[in-house]
Amino acid sequence: MKKNSEIMERLIRNINHEIKNPLTVIRGYAQLLTMKEANAEFQKKTGMYIIENVDLIDERLSGLYRAFNLPSEENVLVNVLDEISSIIEKYEPEKKSRIHIVAEPNCEVQLCKMAFRRTIECLIGGFNWNRNPNSVIEISIKKVNGNLEFFITYSNTDFSNFSQEWFYLPFVDKNVFCSGIEIFEVYCISEAQGWNFQIINDDNKNGFSIRV
Repeated sequence: MKKNSEIMERLIRNINHEIKNPLTVIRGYAQLLTMKEANAEFQKKTGMYIIENVDLIDERLSGLYRAFNLPSEENVLVNVLDEISSIIEKYEPEKKSRIHIVAEPNCEVQLCKMAFRRTIECLIGGFNWNRNPNSVIEISIKKVNGNLEFFITYSNTDFSNFSQEWFYLPFVDKNVFCSGIEIFEVYCISEAQGWNFQIINDDNKNGFSIRV
């Protein structure tokens, strides 16, 4: 119980931090507008800062809502290699060149297609390529004890601070993933779908495994 309460406290603290920071900026600039006579250029610049931070709050809250707004489709037979390939095909060539897939011949499994696609989009599309310019993503798909398992690893990427506890904590990291909500969303999806979602963190491989 104590562990759960500690995680909940950190969860609330993280969300509070992400919302309060832009609110503080909005308040500060709004006060400036009321305290001094402003010319048109100052008003325009200040208004842009306020809009940017309102959009940031909306983005953060929308991300949290998306994580809890889980797909409810029935399971269907899905060729997961085809699904992953169709997602990657939309990326720009430079990113595609840094994503490598190794798959066993039989890559079909019964699952919720929308949930699976959202998971891949979080783990690959949500990866922070700008902060990790030398990273390569490797995806391995194979059968393990009758279940289909995906290993997604990130080379040249610092995972030294990652822990399983981070699955429950949105906004805890924005160096590896863009918004900081991606891993939290994958965790929520995996729990709802009954998938086994685990972290891989050792000297040679850093990433995640998902067994469906």
